[in-house]
Amino acid sequence: MRCSKSFAAFCILFLSGYAFSCRVKISYNHNASSAFNFMKNIRPLLSVLVTATVALAQATALADSAANILNYATGTAVTYDDYGLGGSYPVVTTILTRPGTLDGYTYGNWSYFAADTTGSLDLFYASSLVPGYTPAVGDTLVVSGNYSPYSGIPEIANSTTHPISVTYGSSGNTPYSTVPVVTTIPTINVGTNGHAVSQSGLSGTLLQLNNVTISGLGANYTVHANMTGAITDPSNNSMTLYLWASSYSTCGAIAASGGLVPTGQVDMTGFVSDFYSTVTSSIVAEFVPTSITEIPEPVAMNLCGLGAALAWVCYRLRKKA
Repeated sequence: MRCSKSFAAFCILFLSGYAFSCRVKISYNHNASSAFNFMKNIRPLLSVLVTATVALAQATALADSAANILNYATGTAVTYDDYGLGGSYPVVTTILTRPGTLDGYTYGNWSYFAADTTGSLDLFYASSLVPGYTPAVGDTLVVSGNYSPYSGIPEIANSTTHPISVTYGSSGNTPYSTVPVVTTIPTINVGTNGHAVSQSGLSGTLLQLNNVTISGLGANYTVHANMTGAITDPSNNSMTLYLWASSYSTCGAIAASGGLVPTGQVDMTGFVSDFYSTVTSSIVAEFVPTSITEIPEPVAMNLCGLGAALAWVCYRLRKKA
């Protein structure tokens, strides 16, 4: 761990300098009794400074970046901050679920991605554990808690031994890289690595898939239910689609209307999770959508263009008349 070593070193140097100045003064004063009394008087100050230095070193020992945290064992106490990178604190990039009622569910948790310059993590906790803070895209944070990947999603959550703590920094910050990350089905349909997160390297990141078709959900979204289907790209690459409405309010918002499932191509944002299937005894990569946008059919686009052209011709003819 390299975090805040510079600050700890500064404190140690400060103490060394203070002790040296004391030694100089003592050597100049040849009265042994005075020297003893002087050291006795500053002893409490030295004790406090040493204690503070040790406490600070211990408190920041696990401060780290997303890239490093992703390699830690489940149950590790972590602090997600700027990792000594000069103020590059994690920035909230998307909200996955927020407290409230939707699609017949009562959501009591916050879940949102926060990314630094090295990667991205999911922060998942009961709203009651961090009162007074409402996450928003663009917020910078320092987060401490329990690293506990869940279904391939790299989460910092709460535990008895490692309670969640979220410290707000500032708002309106631009993410360090483009959000969402445009990707493909072959890139993310790869299962987990040895650290229980996606081999794609895109765990805990808001992703975008373009020009995919949905199948297996039926004609309409089912209200108040998780739904499993599939998505397929134009090259016939497919993967599982999981509408996780019971945990994520963004999924609940998609299904809440019970509307028609798109039959044509769509663009969708979301994230990858990895579910252990007891049927196949293997890890199945799933795409969890947070938004689905229908792509206009080429015929419809052509008709719109033709309509606009006709309207322009009519306008010109009226002007001449």
